[in-house]
Amino acid sequence: MNHASQQGTKLEDNVAQTALTTTTETNASGMAAMAQAEVLARYTMADRRPREWLNVHQRVLADCSRPTFAKAARYRKPVGQGIFGPSIRFAESCLRNAGNMSCEGKPSSEDRYKRVVVVTVTDYETNAVFSAPVTIPKTVERQDAKGREVLSQRMNSQNRPVFTVEATEDEILNTQNALISKTMRTLILRMIPADIIEDGQARCIAVQEDADAKDPQTAVRELAANFLRFGVTAAQLAEYLGHTLEAVSRAELIDLRAVGAAIADNETTWAATVAERRSGTDGTPKADAPKTDDEKEADLNARIDAAKRKQQIQGVSVHIANAKFAKDSPHLARVRERYNAKKAELDKPKPAGEPASAPAAASPAAQALDTEATALARDQAEYEAHLAENGGREPGEEG
Repeated sequence: MNHASQQGTKLEDNVAQTALTTTTETNASGMAAMAQAEVLARYTMADRRPREWLNVHQRVLADCSRPTFAKAARYRKPVGQGIFGPSIRFAESCLRNAGNMSCEGKPSSEDRYKRVVVVTVTDYETNAVFSAPVTIPKTVERQDAKGREVLSQRMNSQNRPVFTVEATEDEILNTQNALISKTMRTLILRMIPADIIEDGQARCIAVQEDADAKDPQTAVRELAANFLRFGVTAAQLAEYLGHTLEAVSRAELIDLRAVGAAIADNETTWAATVAERRSGTDGTPKADAPKTDDEKEADLNARIDAAKRKQQIQGVSVHIANAKFAKDSPHLARVRERYNAKKAELDKPKPAGEPASAPAAASPAAQALDTEATALARDQAEYEAHLAENGGREPGEEG
């Protein structure tokens, strides 16, 4: 190849490279201009057609009045006595009916083990923006790693190996959709007034109760068919309830529908729901079970006693430790109230003309209140003095 041919080839390569660079820059500029025009159009429409929250409220209630939607608008997670809340479907209804809002998920970064997507909800009327990153793992744990690339291994509670393997595209997509949907729900509901959410959820419960009262047998059949989609049979539902499906109550129907909505939204699984139910019926109290006032006061006293022992070991005044833990105690606040009320009653002047009576001996209960209130005042004074002497440092933090 002669010199002229080489120069011609180099010139063609330079022209091709320049054309490619120009095309890339043109595409990037075009996409940026398109995105800018889209955002500008949204703000323009929001300015021309502002929302009325009263209309939004009515439209959301109209959605919640449809029996099929009402059944999918609430979820229940098996935590403690159960956590209820608006489902993803309910949040989508609020977003659609509110208007002048957008909810988007844009990729942020990605490597071999994870993908990060930033979810953003924008209100074009108020310029309020809420966003949150969502990390999607690109690995899954499996007990059978046959045909999969193993990244790591551990032993589970049954002393069996569990393998961390690379997830398939379908597994990554399912996980991504579930995590992004839950994040979107959280961000959307932050934009919606609380009264709309509460009224909508209440309407969903009322609609379900009304439909169940009119045709309970159809409600039971629909419930069983819905759970069958998740592989849960009617026999398993009966075992969960502790009685036959024919004897299910309206409250149990609503509860099970919320569980089904949570499973559909990937909030929980049937196995987790059953495990939480059993933890409350086999003699083991649930972690979040409600306690009586006496039980709460007993727990508080136990915490105070434990703090006293800890502070004694550290060489700090027991009274200071008591005041530190008890200064915000509802129990000791009630002690103050009872003491002050009793004191006001005893100090109340007698009506004119009524003979004065000899002071009655204080009852053991009154003496106990007096002693406790006096000790509290002393502890509080010592605690505040300790803070003043040590630059605001709590007991045990002086060093």
